[in-house]
Amino acid sequence: MESKTYTTIKELEQKDGQKVEIVGKYQLYNPYPNKKAAGGNVLVRIVMEGEEEDGPFLGAFWHEQSKRSAEEMKKYEGKLVHVRGIYHQEQPPQPDAPDFAVTFGGACIHPVDTVFVEGEDSGVAR
Repeated sequence: MESKTYTTIKELEQKDGQKVEIVGKYQLYNPYPNKKAAGGNVLVRIVMEGEEEDGPFLGAFWHEQSKRSAEEMKKYEGKLVHVRGIYHQEQPPQPDAPDFAVTFGGACIHPVDTVFVEGEDSGVAR
């Protein structure tokens, strides 16, 4: 992996399918805005520099890795974090899903190798 840390979405445009390290604000995201978010319904998005709410999700929506632990969410919510993993401009399709299956859109880091706050820890594999 190259040593550059990406801070903006624009910088990631040419990195689809590549291992990257990004930095941004760890933000909880409710994919069902008309329902109260609870338990496994909360996703995490890393909001990139210059964005109000945009950035890649942690894990593909259909994958277990997108369901972050309550401990991790409490530890990192609202903090500037580093994330290492494979960047996808669009969420990869769920394996074995039929062609007509609806997928959740948006960029993601999948799989996520580590999430950490610079200076606090070196990264925890998930």
